Amino acid sequence: MTRVVAIGIDAVEPSLITTMIREGRLPHLEQLHARAATVDLSTGSDYRAEFPWNEFCTGRRASTLRYWSTVTFDPDAYATYMRGAPDAEPFYAVGDDATVIAFDLPKVVRSSGVRGV
Repeated sequence: MTRVVAIGIDAVEPSLITTMIREGRLPHLEQLHARAATVDLSTGSDYRAEFPWNEFCTGRRASTLRYWSTVTFDPDAYATYMRGAPDAEPFYAVGDDATVIAFDLPKVVRSSGVRGV
């Protein structure tokens, strides 16, 4: 059985994590890092606080989702309104093919395609 863990560490300078691992201050993360593939992600110039996680969780660009933020401006009414999370399936919505444990996922809708918690 293949097991996959996706860990996103947000709002921290990456070099701080690297330094803390090297100093032995994050032993569990060091063990995971030693036997894992790692990918550094970056945001584009049209960055908004919410959309990197939306793009990660759905595998779709913000421009495709037409979603950049939980707050949207309606130019016709000259008003703003709350939108919530984008209506898109997360990448881990694979039905009964996998058991999923997901926690602390920002701006992701619940999906019937996810078996697990």
